[in-house]
Amino acid sequence: MVTGDNIVTARAIAINCNILTKDQLEDTRCCMEGPEFYEKMGGIVVRNGKEEVGNFKVFKEMMPYMKVMAPLDPKTSTLWSLVSVRWAALWP
Repeated sequence: MVTGDNIVTARAIAINCNILTKDQLEDTRCCMEGPEFYEKMGGIVVRNGKEEVGNFKVFKEMMPYMKVMAPLDPKTSTLWSLVSVRWAALWP
């Protein structure tokens, strides 16, 4: 779940919608704030004239656990779009 809500509200909504279990609340891989996500992913870099996620390896490691990200600011939204497209291409 990606939202502009604050992380506390986002977690509550995610629990109520069965996106997140109470056990996952404290797992930093499951709930993350947008700026933290942006930093861990290495931001957006330009390679060969194309925007890409700075550290896609970290994203691949974290993606199976990601359940909630909030709030999402414009630069993190752009990064999320880039990694989502690339992740979808890898999905079997």
